[in-house]
Amino acid sequence: MAPSIGAAVVLAMVGLTAGGLSALQAAVNGRLAGHTGTFNAVLISITVSFGAMLAVSFIARSPRTLSLTGVPPHLLLGGLAGLAFVGAITYLAPRFGVTPTLVAAIAGQLLAAVVLDHFGILRDTPLHLNLPRLLAVVLVLVAVPLSRAS
Repeated sequence: MAPSIGAAVVLAMVGLTAGGLSALQAAVNGRLAGHTGTFNAVLISITVSFGAMLAVSFIARSPRTLSLTGVPPHLLLGGLAGLAFVGAITYLAPRFGVTPTLVAAIAGQLLAAVVLDHFGILRDTPLHLNLPRLLAVVLVLVAVPLSRAS
């Protein structure tokens, strides 16, 4: 069931906010890497994220006990994917620029998302590629070289 228009607007705003925070993360981590080196900057960033999540979980009094019993191991790959993302943007942002780094990252995210959705990977039902979705991905792919133009 699709969300209502109001809910869709709220969800889009959350996504836009997350995107804006990704740009801030890339810029801050890139600067941090200038002081500590890339690997240390990633370690610091992930450690701060971990500590913040612990605090949020404590404040929210999360009702579930943390347990990995019964969790398929492949579902833990999200943490490694997040680490790769943070590492890549931390390395690329100061060398490539925040905008081109994130445009390329978003293009990669969209390409992977199309494959995951189309084949129903990690979803109950596939969301097949159609012309509007394909056009959205193509537009972002075109944006990658444009974001580097001076």
